Amino acid sequence: GRCWGGAMSLHVERGAILSCDSTIKAFIQFLQHKRLINDGENFIIEDLGDAGLLVHDSAIPKIQQAIDDMLEKNTFKEKEEKEDKIE
Repeated sequence: GRCWGGAMSLHVERGAILSCDSTIKAFIQFLQHKRLINDGENFIIEDLGDAGLLVHDSAIPKIQQAIDDMLEKNTFKEKEEKEDKIE
């Protein structure tokens, strides 16, 4: 922080590091850019490059749900066909 007249200003944020591949990282950044989760509030504290993202820990469940939803929508599932049995 900066010192003015002997007083120090300190800003502390609680966060967690998300380690992820570049595709998921881009998706998480997209979520923040479009304000799709976390009530439209920013949740990425810092981009850590190849190490991942530092995010507010309170946003992790929302991020995980958004990733799960995206993966479910974009995963090919073979339709289960039920055979009618004639007895």
